[in-house]
Amino acid sequence: MSFSARRKQRLKLYIPLIVFSFIIFLISLHDGIMSYMAPVIIQDKLNNTFLVGAVLSVSAFFGMFLNFIIAQFFSLKDYTFFMGGTLLFALGLPLAFLFLPRDLLPFIFAMIIWSVYYEMRNYSKYDFVHRFLPTEKNTLAWSVMTIFQSTSYMLGPAITVYLVSKQTNLPLYASLIITAITMLVFFVFMSFYKKKDYGNQSADEKPRSFWKELSIIKVLTKRIWALVIFSFAITLLDVTFWTTGVLYAEKLRVESKWGGMFLILYCLPTIFIGWIIPHLYQSLGKKRTALVAGIGAGISLIFLGLSSNIFTILGLVVLISIGYDVATVLICATFEDYITRLDTTKQDLVSINQLSGNLAYTIGPVLMGYICYKSDFGASFLFAGILIIISALYALVVLPRKIKMPHRELAIVLKKKEKKFWKN
Repeated sequence: MSFSARRKQRLKLYIPLIVFSFIIFLISLHDGIMSYMAPVIIQDKLNNTFLVGAVLSVSAFFGMFLNFIIAQFFSLKDYTFFMGGTLLFALGLPLAFLFLPRDLLPFIFAMIIWSVYYEMRNYSKYDFVHRFLPTEKNTLAWSVMTIFQSTSYMLGPAITVYLVSKQTNLPLYASLIITAITMLVFFVFMSFYKKKDYGNQSADEKPRSFWKELSIIKVLTKRIWALVIFSFAITLLDVTFWTTGVLYAEKLRVESKWGGMFLILYCLPTIFIGWIIPHLYQSLGKKRTALVAGIGAGISLIFLGLSSNIFTILGLVVLISIGYDVATVLICATFEDYITRLDTTKQDLVSINQLSGNLAYTIGPVLMGYICYKSDFGASFLFAGILIIISALYALVVLPRKIKMPHRELAIVLKKKEKKFWKN
């Protein structure tokens, strides 16, 4: 193949990924703004940190319910359906804060809206990679999307702080404008790149029953449950940094002029490490490299919990961030590999991974807050680090190097007729 032909082939492969990643960047920029604004608005009205945490946890709790619903009723939907839903519900969140009464029930309603678009964004990412890129490019695809998404989450709070200093509701209007621009970019993208079909899948397939869906999730989870536990543990690391870690960062900022770098250094490495992650796993494989990176992050967390020197703390934060980024990208790429081996149950596998993350975001803030209340900030880092190390070591021991998808068991469950408890 000539150089010109190879270049055309690369462009055909990578341009859709870059454009779609830019769409992810825009909608994540909106989410970054709302992630800063929502707690501020809720706290300003309720003036109770426990209630604020409880309201915010509604988003993750409803997300677990939504994961099950998507797998049951929308198992054959593609990334266009999920991204379309993402954009429509993303518009709803700032509109809810702008036009609904700022009270407890409207806040809970806003959290449900937030949960829907956040979950749908993730489903769209998995399906897009599955349809547009070959399996060997899964890690590269997730690395690129993570770089774009992480950059937006760094910019979002900074933009919000600037805009809110001009006018209180200005960030909400900015998020609306960003979402509208995202819709336009996505429409243009769809006009150039038609969606790819899987061939024999029927768009008219009936939704599965509740019990059949539970059976499918049970069959899939039996093969990868150690990986799901690790995914929960590594997500708990992120929860720790964005809950008790935020309070710890404020404490450091008061004690030292360098303390304000705590969360910045946690976010920053993602932009750079994403480019080299595709080259890290060749010797061990994606799954085992993710587990080893998780162990590294866990050890760094333990030292962070025991450290008091500001420069040691900041150095450990960088190591934790690198370990977390490598682990999460490769776990997503590993799940993407498994998805390519499934047919009508691919969304169920996405839901299993999403459920573990939502569980971490549901119980994590309460758990870490309780640990800090009983001890101190360091104890929360120690707990998260130990949990990650134990889950990673266990997964390394029990998981085979190559996990086979249970096609035969899934076929039996899918063909099984439902019991009828009444007659027509």
